[in-house]
Amino acid sequence: AVMGRPSFRRLFKQHTGLSPNQYLLEIRIRKAQSLLTNTALSVQRISEETGFESSFYFSRFFKQRTGLSPLNYRKAFR
Repeated sequence: AVMGRPSFRRLFKQHTGLSPNQYLLEIRIRKAQSLLTNTALSVQRISEETGFESSFYFSRFFKQRTGLSPLNYRKAFR
C-alpha cells in the first residue's frame, strides 16, 4: 500500500521529532558545519554545496540555527 504525504509526515515526525523539511535543513546545516571546520571552501561555495539558493540566505539561516555567522563559526571551531 502507498502511504500518503500526511501519513508520511506524521510518522516521520513521530520517529525523528522533526518534519521532513526540518530534518533536511538540519542535515544541511550539519554538513555546512563540517565543511566550515574541515575545509577552506568559501562561504559561497559551502552554501552551494549544501543546497542553499543564496549565500545571503545560507548565512542568515546558519546564524539563526547556530548563533554564529559561518565565518565566526569557522574561527571558533577550526
